[in-house]
Amino acid sequence: MIASRTQFLLPPSFFSSPKLSKTLKCLPAVTADSGLLFHEKLQYLTGLKIDTHKALSQNPNLRSTPLSTLYSVEHCLSSMGLHRSAIGRILDMHPVLLTSDLHLYLYPVFEFLLNEVKEMVVRSPGLLTFSVENNLMPKVEYFLMEMKGDLEELKRFPQYFSFSLERKIKPRHKMLAEYGLKLPLWKMLKISDGEFNARLVDMRLRIVGET
Repeated sequence: MIASRTQFLLPPSFFSSPKLSKTLKCLPAVTADSGLLFHEKLQYLTGLKIDTHKALSQNPNLRSTPLSTLYSVEHCLSSMGLHRSAIGRILDMHPVLLTSDLHLYLYPVFEFLLNEVKEMVVRSPGLLTFSVENNLMPKVEYFLMEMKGDLEELKRFPQYFSFSLERKIKPRHKMLAEYGLKLPLWKMLKISDGEFNARLVDMRLRIVGET
């Protein structure tokens, strides 16, 4: 069960750093009040050891996201047993998570993993050897946000996590997406490169034949 919401308090004083100054310089002029609130946001992110300049570059929505939303994201990850240092590393690697819809992305992912972990481990024992931060989270994020996948499909094919995100999952998904095509995960990943390319050509020819 997900732990109840906890309260977070801002540190009592502000501080400046080269990273914060660099970030503030790249922003448009703001009023005194909004500038103060934004400074609080940068201070909070820096406290998590998040590169604020990189985070804003990769996720511009951070500029207008309320600080309370960032607290909620940290609380969600903390309630799942992640230490604050680990949360900071995850959010620094994937700033898009800072403004993600908790009930659309993060909570469903954790609920899914908690409820289905036994069945998934039986199907794919290698899950026990994978890093949550370096393997599971990036692949779940890509599957949900880029592939617009269904969590039920991950339950049916947990072997998805055993394939390389950069060398196999992303390239094959992008090749399919380029032509508006889609395959079930197991069909997309279990076959060799040669078989995948042949299947891709066959699917494209079928589309041409139907037009």
